[in-house]
Amino acid sequence: MKSKLLSLTIIIVILILLASTLRNVNSIKESHGIEAISSRITSTRVLIQKARERQSTLESQLASATLLAKEAVLPADLNSGAVFDTVLKLAQESQVKVGSARAQTATKEKNGKYAYTVLPFTVEATGDTSHLLTFLNKLETQAFSTLVLNSVTLTAGKTSFTATANFSIYIFPSTSVLETTTQ
Repeated sequence: MKSKLLSLTIIIVILILLASTLRNVNSIKESHGIEAISSRITSTRVLIQKARERQSTLESQLASATLLAKEAVLPADLNSGAVFDTVLKLAQESQVKVGSARAQTATKEKNGKYAYTVLPFTVEATGDTSHLLTFLNKLETQAFSTLVLNSVTLTAGKTSFTATANFSIYIFPSTSVLETTTQ
C-alpha cells in the first residue's frame, strides 16, 4: 500500500509539474502575444505619425498648388501693345473698324491676401449692330481670360453705329509700365 501511495504521490507530483509547465508555456506564449501586440501598437503609432506628417506635407503642397493655379489664370505681364494687337485682330475678324483705343493708368486692387494690377482700356469701334455685337462678344470671351467688360455705349450714326467699350484686364503686378497710347 505504501508503494501504491508512493506511486500515486509521484504521479500527482508529475501531474502538478506537468500542469505547472503547461501553465508556464501558456504564460510565455501570452507574454510573446502581448509583446507582439505591443510591437504592433508601436508600429501603428509610427505609421499614424508618418501619415500625419504626409497629410501636413500634402496640405502645404495643396496650398502652393492653389496659389500657382491662381497665378496661372492671371497673366504675369502684359503690355498695351499686345492688348491693342488683340483688339485690332478681333475687330478685323468681326468686320468693324476701330476708331481709337486708349490705355488708362494701371491701378492696384487687393482682394483678400492677393494684390492685382488692373489695366483699364477704352475702345471705340464702328460698324453695323450685328458686327459690333460680335466684336464685343469676342472681346469679352476670347481676348483675355481676365478681361472684364465694364461698360458699353452704343451711338447711332447716319450709316453705322459706334460702340465705346470700357474694359479692364486683371494681371499680377509686374515691373512693366503701361503707357497711355492712342491708335
